[in-house]
Amino acid sequence: IERINDKGPESFETQHRRKDGTVFDVAVTASFLGDASGYFVCFCRDITARKKAEQELRASEEKYRELAENTEAILWEYETGRDQWTYVAPQVQRILGYAPEEWTGLKFWADHIHPDDRHWATQYCATCTARGESHTFEYRFLARDNRVVWLRDVVSVEMDGTVPRRLRGFMIDITERKKIEDALRESEAALVEAQAVAKIGSWRYDVANDKPRWSPEMFRIFDFAPAEGEPGWSEHRKRIHPEDWGRVDRAIRQAVAEGTPYREELRICRQDGSISWAETIGKAQRNDVGNVVELHG
Repeated sequence: IERINDKGPESFETQHRRKDGTVFDVAVTASFLGDASGYFVCFCRDITARKKAEQELRASEEKYRELAENTEAILWEYETGRDQWTYVAPQVQRILGYAPEEWTGLKFWADHIHPDDRHWATQYCATCTARGESHTFEYRFLARDNRVVWLRDVVSVEMDGTVPRRLRGFMIDITERKKIEDALRESEAALVEAQAVAKIGSWRYDVANDKPRWSPEMFRIFDFAPAEGEPGWSEHRKRIHPEDWGRVDRAIRQAVAEGTPYREELRICRQDGSISWAETIGKAQRNDVGNVVELHG
C-alpha cells in the first residue's frame, strides 16, 4: 500500500481471513485517485483456486524431478531452435563424468559419441527428428575418464507444425548388458565349435508354437541345409529310417507322458542314399501346472 502513488496502479497478492476463520488468496490492484483527498481505490479478486492449482503443479514437478534424479536413467530435454539442453539429470556426472552445465549444445553430445558410432548415430537421430518420429537407438559414448559406455537412448520429438521444437528422452547405461551379450556370443561360438568337433548337435522344440531350434551341427547330422532353416516335424521324420521311427516315437511319447528322459539309437537316411547311425537323448520340460511346453536334447 505504501508503494501506491500517482505513477500508476500497483498489483500484489495477499491473504484474507473470512468470518469463519478460513483463509483465502486475493489478487489486489490498487490505484491512487490523484486528487487532494488522498484516497485510493482497490479491486480484489479471489485467486484461491489458481493458487491451489499452482501448488499442485509445483508438487507434481517436484515429484517428477525427484523421480528423474533418483533413477539410473539420465533424463534430458533439448530445444532445437536454441541448440540448448534445457535439462540434463544430475546423475549424468556419476554415469558419464560430465556435469549437466557442460552439455552446452548438440555438438557436445555428438563430439563425445564413439568415433565408430558418431556418423550413423547423429544421422539417424537427425533423420528421425526431421520426420517427427520418436526413436530408440544404442551407441557407444566416451566418458570423461575415457571409459566406453554403451547408452540406450529413447527419444520423443515435440513438433511445432512441421518443425521439430523440442526433444525429450532418457539415456540408459547398458554397458553391463553389452558385456554379457558379448560373453554369451563367445560362449555360443565355443559351443558350436565343440559340437562340431564332437559331432554332437543340440535341439529344442517349442510345443505350443510347433517350432524347433537346432544348433548348426544338427543340420549336418540330419543332412539339411542351414540356410533353409529348421525343418518341420514331418520333414525331420522323413530322415529317420522307417524301421526306427516307431521306437523313437514311442520313446518321445513316453517322455511327454511321464516326464522321463529317453535315449535311443536310430538310423538317418541321407539325401545321397547313405545311412548313418546316431544316438538321440531327449527330455520333456513342464510348466508350473504340469503341461509339457518344450522338448530338448
